[in-house]
Amino acid sequence: MKKKNGFTPFETMLSFLLNKNGKISKRAVDKTGAGHGRSPEGDLSLTGFTLIEIMLVVIILGVLAAMVVPRLVGRSEEARKSVAKTDIESGLALSLDLYETDSGAYPESLGDLLKSPSNSENWKGPYLKKKPVDPWGHAYVYKYPGTHNTDGYDLLSMGKDGVEGTADDVTNWQED
Repeated sequence: MKKKNGFTPFETMLSFLLNKNGKISKRAVDKTGAGHGRSPEGDLSLTGFTLIEIMLVVIILGVLAAMVVPRLVGRSEEARKSVAKTDIESGLALSLDLYETDSGAYPESLGDLLKSPSNSENWKGPYLKKKPVDPWGHAYVYKYPGTHNTDGYDLLSMGKDGVEGTADDVTNWQED
């Protein structure tokens, strides 16, 4: 593709950047900002970072990362426990309490919050949009009547290990 002056765009750019001697012209440096120093002979030269400077920056970034990353590693498990506790104490508890208000008793299973059980006449649900699962992908364990909460229900997440009754369980009752 030729322009009116007979040069391609690439040739025009080269003529702008290079002078007659094949060196970078002063006007190219002034307009593009490339190069910022002069050689001892007075010729314009391009300068940049040395390998040592780049390695020093990489080492500093590595040291900073080594100080910050260990503090963030355990936070994801704490966040999952917090989400499970919030689900149990707020989200699911509210749905169960609404069901109890409408029906006069707590449901037999969490599935009753999604579809009307055959024995419920005053069901006004669904009380949940989908089957509740904990942050680890396990179904919440619901028991009514509860063994720990004898006047209500027991609701728990089995935690990371997926086994009920272990130390990582998140429950709606206080451990003794």
